[in-house]
Amino acid sequence: ILLSALKLIEMKGFRDGFLIVFLSFFILFGNFLYSQDISTMIMMLLGIIFGTAVLLRINYGTGIQLGSGTILRRVIRFILLSLPLMLVLFLFFPRFPTALSLMEEADHNRQKAISGFNDRLTPGSFAELAQSNQPAFSVEFQQGRMPRQQDLYFRGNVLWHTNGRLWRPGVFAYSYNRSYIYRQNDGIDHTITMEPHNRHWLFALDYPVVIRRADFILPGQVYRTRFRVKEKLRYVVTSRRILSGRKDRLRPQEKVNGLQLPHDWQSPILRLGQEWKAAASQPSEIIDMGLRYFKENGFIYTLSPGQMNPYAPLEDFLFNQKRGFCEHYAATFCLLMRSAGVPARVVVGFQGGEYNNIGDYLQLRQSDAHAWCEVWLKDRGWIRIDPTRTVAPERILYGAAINRQIEQSGQDNRSEALNSARRQTFFKRVSVYFNYFWDNINRKWDQWVIMYN
Repeated sequence: ILLSALKLIEMKGFRDGFLIVFLSFFILFGNFLYSQDISTMIMMLLGIIFGTAVLLRINYGTGIQLGSGTILRRVIRFILLSLPLMLVLFLFFPRFPTALSLMEEADHNRQKAISGFNDRLTPGSFAELAQSNQPAFSVEFQQGRMPRQQDLYFRGNVLWHTNGRLWRPGVFAYSYNRSYIYRQNDGIDHTITMEPHNRHWLFALDYPVVIRRADFILPGQVYRTRFRVKEKLRYVVTSRRILSGRKDRLRPQEKVNGLQLPHDWQSPILRLGQEWKAAASQPSEIIDMGLRYFKENGFIYTLSPGQMNPYAPLEDFLFNQKRGFCEHYAATFCLLMRSAGVPARVVVGFQGGEYNNIGDYLQLRQSDAHAWCEVWLKDRGWIRIDPTRTVAPERILYGAAINRQIEQSGQDNRSEALNSARRQTFFKRVSVYFNYFWDNINRKWDQWVIMYN
């Protein structure tokens, strides 16, 4: 852009004018390396129209006087005549990745900034993500079989290993994905259109049993692709309707990882878990003790839990602060269960979403990121336990957006804040309608234009 502007200083003839216009076309094309949404396309089309008008005016020279309206009409006619060639190129010209080599590092940093998900979980890692309105993925449910809001858990990653502060997946051998047909009646078929996140994982409604676009599967039904997802990806998933009730066998390696605790870890969390183990006759009673502890001891679900002890953040949260986000509750609950001898693991993904009734799909944003816990019971397999639901049921029942409005209201009475957040005024309904309408247009543009291959 700078060099093109400097070129204007030394313009002497028609050739320089043509060169400036061609450089302008090149600059316009460069915008599509950063964004290919419909608003960018409209702006670039306007730029092409005016650039072509300048090119046409230069071509006529100084001897012919034409009005601006006449030139613009001729330019639009030229563009309409070029549409058949544009269509042929669109249908048959090979597609190239958006992130070229010169932009790959910048693209990686940008996606890391908006995605927030990685292979690590620390207390506070989801708090900034909860403020982001960036889209994560959208979901279409076949035959209108969308589960209830409180059942919309989308699995992304399973974390097994911890040092008391940091959680990570652990070391497992990959197994190749062998797709099969799931024939039980409780299967839910859905199609996910995922935004690029520059990682390998695929999100799916809990509990996924078939993802045909996946290349590998990790323990915990974690699906992976061979390549980083750098472009929008669309894939079909089949999930089980009910997570519990499965008779899976707990593999020895999973049992070891599900009970792993930090080496030489002397923590009040460990002592509390051992007290529950001594007082309970079966694992289900230990789970009830853990949920009851969060419910009866004044815990608060908040996006701004404040500063905690950097050397023992979970102990500080559990026994002192008692204010935390979903990852605080999930990580602490898993440590308590492991301390009591119950195999447990942290699952990160998304929960909830916003249903777009115009396009008939569910839109999930980065603010819907969530962490929960799964524990192993002998006759039931891995079952989902979400301690966040015990502390802040409105987050699960009504979604992250409603919960954020409740917290921003500053009201002490969460019931009144919930009613206020759910109240639909005329202007709010109009705003929601136009937002849904524009989101649906952008989604169709992505589906039928950008993702065409």
